[in-house]
Parts: sequence; C-alpha cells; structure tokens
Amino acid sequence: MTQPPRTLAGTSPATPYPQTRLACKLAIVAARHAVAGPVQPYPPNRLAACDPRIAAELSGLRVALLPPPPCPAASFRIPPIYERAVSMLTLNLLWLAREAVSAQPLSDHADRTDILVTICGGFDATLRNALKVAGVRALAQSPPKPLAQGRKRLQEAFGSTTHDKVGEMASIIAARIGIETKARGRILALENAEAGLVNALQMASLNLSDGSSDRVIIGTGQRIEGAHMAAALQHRFGPDLVLEEGASLLVLRRLDLAQKDGDPILGVIETADLGAVDPVQPPAPTGRYGLGHEVARQLRDALETLPQTGQAVLAGRSLYGQRWQLRLSRDAQHGTENGAQTNASPPPRAAPLAILGSGACYGPFTTRAQVGQAFRDGENGIGPVSAEALPRSCAFDPQKQAPLTSYSDQGAESPVTAAPDATRALAYRVAKEALSQAGATPDWGRWSIILATQLCTNLERQVSNAVHQSALEAILGSDIAPPPTPTPAPLPQTPLCEMLPSHLVRQLSVEFGLAASGLTVESACASSLAALDLARAQLRAGQADAVLVIAAETPINQRDFTLCSAQRMLSAGRIAPFCQTADGFSPGDGAGAVVLRRLADCATETSEASTIEGVILGIGGSSDALSFTAPDASGQMRAMQRALEDAAIAPETVSYVEAHGTGTRRGDGIEIEALNAVYAAQRHGAASLGSVKSLIGHSFAAAGMAGLFRALEAVQTGQTPPTLLRGALSTELGLEAGGWQIRPTADTSSPADRMPAPHRRAAVNALGTGGTNFHMIIEAAPAALDETDHICI
Repeated sequence: MTQPPRTLAGTSPATPYPQTRLACKLAIVAARHAVAGPVQPYPPNRLAACDPRIAAELSGLRVALLPPPPCPAASFRIPPIYERAVSMLTLNLLWLAREAVSAQPLSDHADRTDILVTICGGFDATLRNALKVAGVRALAQSPPKPLAQGRKRLQEAFGSTTHDKVGEMASIIAARIGIETKARGRILALENAEAGLVNALQMASLNLSDGSSDRVIIGTGQRIEGAHMAAALQHRFGPDLVLEEGASLLVLRRLDLAQKDGDPILGVIETADLGAVDPVQPPAPTGRYGLGHEVARQLRDALETLPQTGQAVLAGRSLYGQRWQLRLSRDAQHGTENGAQTNASPPPRAAPLAILGSGACYGPFTTRAQVGQAFRDGENGIGPVSAEALPRSCAFDPQKQAPLTSYSDQGAESPVTAAPDATRALAYRVAKEALSQAGATPDWGRWSIILATQLCTNLERQVSNAVHQSALEAILGSDIAPPPTPTPAPLPQTPLCEMLPSHLVRQLSVEFGLAASGLTVESACASSLAALDLARAQLRAGQADAVLVIAAETPINQRDFTLCSAQRMLSAGRIAPFCQTADGFSPGDGAGAVVLRRLADCATETSEASTIEGVILGIGGSSDALSFTAPDASGQMRAMQRALEDAAIAPETVSYVEAHGTGTRRGDGIEIEALNAVYAAQRHGAASLGSVKSLIGHSFAAAGMAGLFRALEAVQTGQTPPTLLRGALSTELGLEAGGWQIRPTADTSSPADRMPAPHRRAAVNALGTGGTNFHMIIEAAPAALDETDHICI
C-alpha cells in the first residue's frame, strides 16, 4: 500500500508550483554529435564476464552501441599507461569538444567558459575498479602466496595505475574538456536521469544571465556499460525497447551577446521547462530510448530539421517522473510569450542567503550538535578504521609493496553507515535533520533539492559486482574462498532508479511533500560549494524560494583506501595540515545539509529569526585547466576574487579562512600562495586560518560542507575554531608572510582568534582533482532581520 506523502511543520502536501524556466534565451553556437552504430544484440560481457543467467535474460535486448572516437587516447595527451583509467565516454566527449572548439574558438572567453557534463550510471573505468577491489576482498582467507598471485592476476586483468581514482569521477570528464579547450570557468558534472541535460541548460542560463559566464560547454552522453544496467533497463521497460547510446556537445551563449558578436547561431533554446518529481512512475517509452542521452538525441534530430521547420517542441518524462519540455527556434523571432527573456537582467549582487537549518554527521560525530561541539573543542575523530572497512589480511600493506592494497588504515569512520548504500543513508539522515531544524514547510514556495556526491553510487557498484562475479571466478579460480552454500546467489533485482544518485532527491521530495525539482552534482572535492553555488543562482534568479543542499560521501572503504594509496595521496599516519610532518590526508566519512532562503524573504517572517545560523554573501568558481593532481594558484585566486566580487566586500574584512588544507606539502603551499595574494596583500595585521580536516579527515564531496559548518562556528562565537597541529608548523608554506594565525587547541587564544564586530565574516576555500576551485564568503546572522545590516565595504 502506498503511503501518503509526509509533510513538514504540520502543513498539507505542497501544491505543484510552476515549472522551472530559463533565466535567458540560449543561442547554440556550436554542436557536435557522436552517433551510435547499427542495432545489434546487447553484448552481456561488455564490461566483464557476467552471470550466465543474466546473459540469458539479455539475449533478446537490442542496442545501438556508441563506437570509439576516430582518434587514439594519446592524441589527447593521455599516456598509454593511463588509458584503462579513462572511460570510453570521456574519449567520445573529448573528440566532440575538439571538433566544436575548432569551429568556435573560445578566444578571449576562456576565463568565463564553464564546462558542464551530464551522465547517467557508472563508467567502465569506475566499475572495473570496484570489481578488482571486490576480487581482493574475496582473497581475504587465502594463504600469503595464493593471495599475492591473486592480486597480481587482478592487476593484470583490470589494470592498476596511479590515476585510477581520478578516473572514478564524472567531473574529471569536464576537467579534461577544460584542458582540451583551455576553458577556465566552473567545471562540474550532474545527474538527473533523462532530465540532466534540461538541468544543465537551466544552469547555463543562470550563469550566463548573471554575467558570471560568457560561454557554457555542455557535454552529455550515455553508454550502457555493464550487464547490470542493461538488465535493470530491461526489467523497467521490457525487452522490446531499442536502447540507443550516444554523445553530444553543445556550446552556448546568451542570445543577445551571440547576436552582438556575430556568432553562428544553429538554433535558439527559447524555454527549457522542468517540473517537480512525481511519485507516479512514467509509462515506458517506445521505439528508441537513450536514457541519459535521450534529450540530446531528440535535440540533435530537431536541429537537423530546424532550418526547414523554423521551430520545434520536445517533451517527455524522466525516470523520476519529472515532465520536461524544450522549445527551439531557428532564430529569436519564433519565441513564445512565456519564454525566457532575450536580454536577461542580471540578478542583484550582494543578495545574501540565509542558512535556516542544518544537519551533519562527520566521522564519529553523528548529529549537528555533536559536530558543532567537536569543532569548537578541537576534538579528534581520526583513528584506526574497522576490519570491515579495510580487511587487514588482504588489503593492508604499510610497506607500500603489494599492489591493490592500502598503506594507511587511519580515518574518521562513521558508526551509522551500515546500509546497502552508506552514502545515501548518511545523506538522508542529515537532510531530515536540516529540514526539521529549519522548521521547513512546503508553503515557503518553490523547493529545489541539490545533492553533492559522486555520481556512481555505492549501490550500483555492489549490483555490478554481483552481476559480474563470474569474471572474478574466471580470474581467481580456486583462490576464492568457497561460498557458504552451493546454491547460486539470487540475481540482483535493484530497480534502475535506485542505482542512480538522484533517487534520494525524489525520495525526499515525495516523503516531505515538497513538490521539488532537483539534481545531483559533482565537482570532485569542491562538490559541496559547487552545489551551494547553484543554489545561490537559483534563489537569486527566483527559480527557487527554498533550497535543500546536501553533501555526502563515505570514503572509509576498501576501494577508496586502495585507489588513494595507488596515487600516494594518503598520510601514512594522520593528516597534518600546515605542518612539517604533512604527508597526505586521512579520509573521513561525512555528510552535511543546509536549508537556504533569500534573507530578504526572512525579513518579513520574524519567526525565522531564531533559526538563522548564518548568511552566505557570495560564491565564486573557476578551474585551473593545467593538471589533474597539482592545484594551481592562479585558478584559486580567480575563485577567491569572484567570491569577493559576488559578496561586494573587501578582502580585509574577512577575519577567518577555512582552508581546503589536505595536508600535502605541495597542495597546502599552493593554497597559501593564493590566499596570500588575495587576502594578505590587502590586510594590515594578522588573520586566522584553519582546516577542519585535522579533526575529521577528508570527506571528499562533503568536505566543503564541513568547512562551512566550521566557518559558521567562527562567525557565531566570534572565536577561531582550533586546528589540531600534528607537529611544528611548516616554515616553507608562507604562513608568516601572510600573517596567518592558527589556533592549535581550544585552550589557547590570541587577539587574532577573536573576530571583530559588527560584521563577523569568514571564507571557505575548496578545490579538487582536475583543477576545480570554489570559494565562499559568509557572515554572522544579523541580530535583527534587516538587510541593511549587510554593509558593502
């Protein structure tokens, strides 16, 4: 029996609000497409050998497969040793980007060219990583010699490089496109099933309309990588559907600017409407179906006929029940009266956002109150992880000699991650806490839910491993411990939606009656701030009235320990930001959530005065476009400067900076170099610096949210939160030159640790693999809800 939607604050379920629309009309100035080959039976062993029962089930499934690009990986400066760490979809989109930019060079727009990538489901490289690590776990009971032989065979079969962790992330596709095109704007990836491209178009219109971007490149594609995904699609839609893979890349500009500059305009996207998620599943599509490439597939066909038809309307429903619609015209003359404005007025700068409630669970600290207290006290949450997270018998080698092992066993492990998908469980937990603490209600207006996490879920990896267990049996043979029963394991019956990250967005919207739109975003270890940046844009443009932003990742697991060790990213002991002993980071499970509204809206609702935790003044983003592993000071400086411009404040008014601070000498040094250039050069006297990762480790996609909570503690209490120093401060980082003070314990204090009134301000810095950078400025909540309390200096 279906349960009625749960409601918030005793209200009735939300009435569906108008669909989300574009902030400005979009000109398509370049487009390239990779077309699938002829229809054929689906190859069930495409990723790896699958269960024979699954192969038999898929015998009637037909698919048009996407061929490899017509150029080798080496042509994109990818050495042969790293080819297995790069997904085939990455190569398809890189080729399209090269073709598109050769026809439409970025010229002077590189610094303000964003890269957005939409995907649906895990990559071949990601799923192979999960499978080989599962193979090592299967050897846990083997004697030393068969164990060593088994690990070697897994390494030979699946490959193992220092870039395996890099290849796991969808946002790395955006980063590689950025390097190929020399773009240096925001880079991120997103997922919302078929509607992902519609979300990307809306995001592009927000960034183009407010002037923070001049061009946006959108790459989208779909490959049915493993038999697990093919089986889930067949179970959902039946065997008669033809699955069609594909890849597309669009270059977009604001229509009025494209016309002004004389850009070739292939078509105009007048509207891109997207409704709320629907608890009722949509009917199965007929004919051909492209899943994550479905909207792009229809758009490709419409662009071919647009010169003759003059206009086109595309529409459908996503796996999550969201209705979507695109209206295209050959030029702006075919627009509708309800479409986006051709010349959009940029939203006002310095329009603060109120943080009305939050939820948190980081390492051993399982509630927002516990997290806040630990941050104030400087309590350590890092220690040896459990044997379940890292089986020492087969996956731990402190000597760094055995392949497919970790040399570290230290991290901040959560005690509440015992679930089929620990990341999703934590995200759900903190989302409920944030909604409850905020006193949130559907009556606040249009809701949006944004989840920041890795786009290949833990659940999909588990299902893929189960379906492809035959591959491990063929590689390892008798070295695998015999199963406890000779009865074959039941075949996975996990619904397709549940394997995708945005399923949680749908679940929360339906359960709490929010009638929300939503999506999942990833921008490596800056994902939290990327999600907050999108929320900022939605609220300022009026596309949402309330936004629930969630960030979650649980890297305390054998796979992440193994892949991060291969890249030598981990500390052999415990993370030591800013110290001479720094040798890498310690991972940490974590999740955080905040509820955001426009501060101006809160000024008319005095009952919310007691719930405001702080105010977001501005956020800026950029990318380095130089390297995947080493950050670049200039890219970080651009993000910092853009955040300060967005907040309309001077850098010397910021008293505390929550650094990314991952405890790598090179990374910390480059970050301090950027902070010195932006902040220290304008300041007289000392300011405070810290890193929450010294307490709870690095929670990857959720790290920036932890940084926000630490910065909130600073502006709320007026005191710099302590950073655990595991050794003497490094004299090589430039801390003294920048006048930075680090408070080592809660028992110590100096004048620099006290933030001046009346405007206590702090900054949060985040960066990630692939060169992504985001920076955020926050301020203490005003004593009275009056926007005049925020003074631009």
